[in-house]
Amino acid sequence: MSVEGWVITKDHLEDGNGRFPGQTEEEADATQKSFEGVFGRTVHISRGELTLEQIQDPVRFQVLDDDGELYCEGVCSRGWVEGERDQAYNIVKWAEADLGATIVRFRREDLSEKMRQSHSDIGKDETWVEIYG
Repeated sequence: MSVEGWVITKDHLEDGNGRFPGQTEEEADATQKSFEGVFGRTVHISRGELTLEQIQDPVRFQVLDDDGELYCEGVCSRGWVEGERDQAYNIVKWAEADLGATIVRFRREDLSEKMRQSHSDIGKDETWVEIYG
């Protein structure tokens, strides 16, 4: 069964217990609804239910802090990164709330040509693209 969403596949901070966080469409919608309010904003995630193999059309990503320390790696459905709803921003919400990390960058070669061209960061690491920066 393939699903639209994202999941962390490697934790660089802890040894990990194999129950990495992730998010499906349903949890993304609940997060969006929560963030429409002023109080009680919640990032809805699942722990351990999603796997790399389940993510549809995966795009690799990394989560880093503002000093450039790599916190974790994961995959996200291409439609979440390149779609109109911009659901990959939920990774940023989760990273800020749970890790205090501020940078999410996506593997350039996993993105469409259009997306690669619109984010040609001259002088930066050409392997990764920061879309929300």
